[in-house]
Amino acid sequence: MKYHFIGDVVSENGVYFIKIPFNVWEVCTGQGSFPVSVTAQGNEFTCDLVPLGKGLYQIPLTKELADALPKQCDVTFRVIEHVANVSGSSPYSLENPIR
Repeated sequence: MKYHFIGDVVSENGVYFIKIPFNVWEVCTGQGSFPVSVTAQGNEFTCDLVPLGKGLYQIPLTKELADALPKQCDVTFRVIEHVANVSGSSPYSLENPIR
């Protein structure tokens, strides 16, 4: 399921993120880690939501992406099974799993 909202792009102590304006535990019916696929103002990426406690989360951003986004942007995300390895250099695979 996709979740859509207008989010505030915020910078605090050199950390950039988009505030999620709803309780993720209640809306996404779950708790814990939330790996997501995000589209913010047409920019697509995957990440883990950053928990703030009591069901509140935020979407982490790079400085470059935060600088490219307006202060309020159109955001859509969907919960995915896991975030893919960005570097692609993992020594593990389906044929050679972690044991």
